[in-house]
Amino acid sequence: MKYTRLNQLNQPLDFRSKFTYNGQKKSFDEIVYETLNSYEVSSSQSKIDIIISASLTCLSFLLFVCTLPVSAYFAFKLIHQYERMVVYRNGRLRPLKGPGIVFILPCVDKYWRVDMRTKAFHVPPTNIRTTDGCIISVGAIVHFRVRNPLQMTLTSQNVNQAVRDASKASMANLLSKRSFHDIKTKKLEYSLDIQAEVNLQTHEWGVELDRMELSELTLIVAPPEKHSMFMPMYGVPQTPSMSTLGQLVQVGQQLLQQNFAAQDNNENKATFPVLEPSVISMDCLFQQVCTAVNEKLVEEVGVIYEFNISGPESWLFYVDLKNKPGRCAKGQFPGGEPDVKISLTQKDLQLLMSQELTPYNAYASNKLHISGKLELAMKLDRLLDCLPSVV
Repeated sequence: MKYTRLNQLNQPLDFRSKFTYNGQKKSFDEIVYETLNSYEVSSSQSKIDIIISASLTCLSFLLFVCTLPVSAYFAFKLIHQYERMVVYRNGRLRPLKGPGIVFILPCVDKYWRVDMRTKAFHVPPTNIRTTDGCIISVGAIVHFRVRNPLQMTLTSQNVNQAVRDASKASMANLLSKRSFHDIKTKKLEYSLDIQAEVNLQTHEWGVELDRMELSELTLIVAPPEKHSMFMPMYGVPQTPSMSTLGQLVQVGQQLLQQNFAAQDNNENKATFPVLEPSVISMDCLFQQVCTAVNEKLVEEVGVIYEFNISGPESWLFYVDLKNKPGRCAKGQFPGGEPDVKISLTQKDLQLLMSQELTPYNAYASNKLHISGKLELAMKLDRLLDCLPSVV
C-alpha cells in the first residue's frame, strides 16, 4: 500500500475497511463500540459468582460509609481531561470512567490511569543490509497515542515496548527489501509505509501511530562489488589511494610491453626485476601509533582497540582512546574486554597507516577482521588521520 500522493501527505491515514456486511461504511466510534462488546463483562454468571460478588460489594460499600469522611479520600479520584480510568471490580472489567471526579469502592476495585496524550519515543539505530549489498544504520522517531484504553489493558502488558518492537521489526523487514539509493531518495514514502504496517498490528492493542519518521541514514559498509569511482553516490568519498594504484598498474603494463618487445627484437636484454614493497618493522609502526595518541583524540573517538597482528612479526597491542590521557601498550588490555578487536596482517597494517588502504575497503575485501560493533571500528579513520607519514 502506498500513501505518498501529495494530496494525502497532510491528511490522517484511514485504516477503516471499505466493505461491510450491510454495504455501509462504519465510523471509527462504531468499530470501537463493536470491539468493546467482546470485552464487556459477561452477564451469564453463575448464581454463586453473583452472590459472592454482590456480598463483597455490599461489605465494601458498608465499610466506606462507616469510615467516612476518611474513606472519601480513597474512594473519590480526580481524573483529568486527558486521562481515563480503567476499573476492574472483583476481577471483572467495568465501563470506562472519566474525566472528572470518579467514585471507586475500596478493596474490591482495582484501577489504572491511562494517559490519552500523544507520546513519542526513539527507535534505536539498527544495522540493515540492503539489496545492493550496503550495510546502513537507521533509526526512527515514533509518535503514538492510546485510542482504546479498555482494549489496551486487556491485550498488552507493556504497550510502549510492544510498539517499539513492532516499529523496529517492520522497519527492518521493509528496508531490507530496498536498495540504498531508493531508501535515501524515498525516505518519506517508506516512513508512511512502515507507519501503515505498524498500525495494522497496533490496532488490536488499542493504540494508533500518529507519525513515524526515519532518521538520517548512516552508511557503514559500501557494496564491495562497486568500483571506487561509484563510491560518491553511496556517500563515500573517493580515496586518492585507488587512483595511485591505478597509475601503478598502468606503469606495470607499459613495462611488461616494453620487456616483451625487447625480447622479440633481441635489441634489449635487460630484465625488469620485480620489486616487492618493503615491510616496516612492527617496532617502528608501533611507535608511530603511540605518538598519535593524545587527549584530543580520546575525546573524539572514545573507543578501546586491540590489534592482533600476524605476518613476519606477530604482535598484540592495544590503543586506549577512551580513558584520558590515552594509552598505547603491548599485550592485552588490562582493564577488561576492549570495545573492538581487530585482526590483520603486518603488511595490511602498513597500508592502513600509509592511507593506501581504508578501513571499509579492508573490511569489504576480508583483509580486516572485526570483533565488536562495526560503527566503532569505523572510527579507526580518525586515528589513521593523526598518524605521521609511513615510508
